[in-house]
Amino acid sequence: MATKHGKDSRLHIGDGTTPTEAFDIIGGETSWEYSSAAQELDESSKDDGDIAAFSFGQRKITIKVSGITKLPDDGLARAITVSKSATKKVNVKLLEGAVVLYAGEVAIGNVNVTGPKDGPRTWSFDMVASAVPTTDNMAAVA
Repeated sequence: MATKHGKDSRLHIGDGTTPTEAFDIIGGETSWEYSSAAQELDESSKDDGDIAAFSFGQRKITIKVSGITKLPDDGLARAITVSKSATKKVNVKLLEGAVVLYAGEVAIGNVNVTGPKDGPRTWSFDMVASAVPTTDNMAAVA
């Protein structure tokens, strides 16, 4: 088994064109974090005795990405523009080489830009799945 490294995967953002959408890498990316969380559902009743029966509901998929500002950067500019739009939605792909780990429509929010006195300007933003992803497989391999 091979160890996977974050440096081998990159986030790509769509340009919204149809029918063949083009995707750009978001430059300066330093890290991304994928999270899938589901709300616990209590399915127990008085008939279940002292054991509470639980299940999980729908999943919320969140991808957080951050980086160092390296301009010009069409991908970062597009992400910021989408975050200010009325719908805040765009297609993204998380690729490891040619392997698709995640692909789907997301909404972009919580944009942060930091300009420290003695360091590079950094950025971060959050994305949440706004539709069922076409690919959602963090364990995908070529």
